[in-house]
Amino acid sequence: MLTGLPQVQAQSASSTPFQLKAPEPTPKYGGTLRYGILSAPAHFDVHQSGTVSNMAVQGPMYDNLIRRHPLDCQTIIPDLAQSWEIAPDGKTYTFFLRQGVQFHDGADCTADDVHATFSRLIFPPKGFSSPRTPLFSTVEAIQVRDRHTIEFKLRETRPKISCWAPLPVAGTLSCARRRWKTTTIACGRSKPSRGPARSSM
Repeated sequence: MLTGLPQVQAQSASSTPFQLKAPEPTPKYGGTLRYGILSAPAHFDVHQSGTVSNMAVQGPMYDNLIRRHPLDCQTIIPDLAQSWEIAPDGKTYTFFLRQGVQFHDGADCTADDVHATFSRLIFPPKGFSSPRTPLFSTVEAIQVRDRHTIEFKLRETRPKISCWAPLPVAGTLSCARRRWKTTTIACGRSKPSRGPARSSM
């Protein structure tokens, strides 16, 4: 059980990295979580689904760029991005990724993976349909600055809440397997995901 709500202000590259921690001094890792849902998922592409059958089960299999704190579901806290900066004009968001992070298949998680993930959502390939694409309509471009730094450029300044809102629902995929850049509807069950859980199916 998580306790305590972090005081998370606007993060910067010099900010102290924040990480959720278990309240126990020596938490137990591993185990199996069995979760009942109303119906079987239609497919296993978390980006193209908005139903609880997908999101509730597959959500723990992915990390996000940032996330909402699990105690209040409002406070924005770090996830793959350990810190971030917002340009004075409010039109450029720069995220600095944690280093040493790996996907379940052992591949390193880099800014290229984040770029591939959000490009798939924001500038979708033919045949791809996601309920999240309209949420990113203000994003004009995504640029990789280096291996662990990525920028999102907006067409116009928006309130921070409207910019933050979509980011915690975009599970990060590995672009090490190139099919994830262009697939129309992915039915595979062994996606190179990144998160605290993985599927046993």
